[in-house]
Amino acid sequence: MATLTLQDFRDYLDGETSVGPIDPTLVAADDVGGDDFDRVDEHTYFYVENTTGGVVTVTFSVTGACDFGFTHTLDVPVPANQPPSPVGPFDRRRFADGQPIDVTYSGSGLNVGVVRL
Repeated sequence: MATLTLQDFRDYLDGETSVGPIDPTLVAADDVGGDDFDRVDEHTYFYVENTTGGVVTVTFSVTGACDFGFTHTLDVPVPANQPPSPVGPFDRRRFADGQPIDVTYSGSGLNVGVVRL
């Protein structure tokens, strides 16, 4: 399992750095062992790009119950040939502070990254 490094873009949004495109650096997903990342706060997003010709499901582990009172994974289908797109934010009711979020993939060919906006 690989730990994804958070890319912090808050300075861009706070006007502390000259405005430029928010272009996160993506890495190949570890489709065998999965990845994990730290949810710094509710401004944390997971970026995913699907370069394959088929749908790949990204599954996120959770630590708390959903609005209906059940604890289950968050499954996000990523369409074929999907350009980099954000998933999130990750609500603290379902994703505890200080615990990494584990991510698994139903297939290969994804590029991923974690950003704070």
